[in-house]
Amino acid sequence: MQPLRVCTIVAVCAGLLLAACREQMPRIADDFDLKAARCTPPVRCYLQAPIILVGTVTGVRQVASTRPAMHAPQALLDPVEIRVEVEQVVKGDAGVGTASVFGFLYSSKNTRYLGLPAFQPAPGQRRLFFLRREAGVLRLFRDVMENYYVVLYNGRHPTSGEAQQTEAGKRLARLLLTLGANPIPDGFASNLVHYVYIAQESAGAEYTLELLSPLTVDKDPLIRKEALEIRQAYMKGSRVGGGGNEDCTRCPNE
Repeated sequence: MQPLRVCTIVAVCAGLLLAACREQMPRIADDFDLKAARCTPPVRCYLQAPIILVGTVTGVRQVASTRPAMHAPQALLDPVEIRVEVEQVVKGDAGVGTASVFGFLYSSKNTRYLGLPAFQPAPGQRRLFFLRREAGVLRLFRDVMENYYVVLYNGRHPTSGEAQQTEAGKRLARLLLTLGANPIPDGFASNLVHYVYIAQESAGAEYTLELLSPLTVDKDPLIRKEALEIRQAYMKGSRVGGGGNEDCTRCPNE
């Protein structure tokens, strides 16, 4: 066989192999539409997720070529695999150790601003994840938008892969509002109202106030000040946290 022909065959095979390696996205479709970029749905929409966990992002990689969103082709999405070190499974079954989570992120190739924050996971972030299973893999419960995939600053809790289904709401509230090892006080304080909103929707106002109480006497002045202000708002009958408008009161699947 002539050397030139051999080189051509090798180059073609290498190209096919590279393409196969790059296209490693399971057969799942994105669920993004433009309404998702205009308003934040109620947290109850995300609490419907079959799997909820807390974990630390260890890696993010694009596993297929950038593509137009199925229901909003003017938006470009990157199919990705997010590697997550599982800390606590709040609801459902995701196992322990490191999990692979697939989904779609807003591509940097886009030229328009979404209007609301896009989900941008990065290594080292400790986050709350809402997931479901599709095509035999774990995937994001909702694609593209940040919404309730919140970064957590309250410090690591003991690892557990077992979720108690009947206690899922209270378990989530405890994980959000209880300080663990090596918390980041300023980050926790600045996001506390968001954590409280998720906690009250998942476990009720009474239990959320019970968890908030120790934070009002915390040694850190930032945490203490924010917790006291939130508790005072509760006492006045004000609803804490939340967002959106009348167009955002329904879940995407309703």
